[in-house]
Amino acid sequence: MQHRREERKARESTARGRSPKRLTTDRLAAMARSVALAEKIWRPLVQHDPAARWFLRLHRTPIIEIWLLTWTQEQRIELHDHGGASGAVLVVDGELTEHFTSLAASAQVWQAQLPRGYVRCFGAAHVHDLQNRGEGAATSIHVYSPALTSMTFYQRDRAGLLVPSRVERVDGGVRMAPAVAAHGGDDAQDDR
Repeated sequence: MQHRREERKARESTARGRSPKRLTTDRLAAMARSVALAEKIWRPLVQHDPAARWFLRLHRTPIIEIWLLTWTQEQRIELHDHGGASGAVLVVDGELTEHFTSLAASAQVWQAQLPRGYVRCFGAAHVHDLQNRGEGAATSIHVYSPALTSMTFYQRDRAGLLVPSRVERVDGGVRMAPAVAAHGGDDAQDDR
């Protein structure tokens, strides 16, 4: 498949000391849809925990990272970026509400509803929060390129501008779930 060749070339480039390749948001959306179609692989892994938002890394290479996230009613993650990665979020169950802006913008914040089946793509300067305001649980698939290394969380100052409040490092050492690795073929291995 084309995306496997792209991943292989990017890993070879990274091994030679170059920065990882970034996949297009169209490619990230296609990969999110592809993972969603493999429901028999990821669906048994889903857990909705009312005490804390639940998430699981499904796949990671230097150029792509895929996560499965669940949201019970009112669970949310505050305003954050993706450390320079582009991404795609596909809601596979329920509905999420997103508030978003751009680091390059004058910090105006917009709101969007992300219903079941919707794919939200974004670039490296995207900053957003997500929340389940629906009546039932929600599940989403998140695909990033390059792989996440950090997430900066933001608050808004009195003028409405974004102010970093903390930075969380994203650990790259977690391997993906074995069932998903078996489904993904050769490129399912983390070559780090």
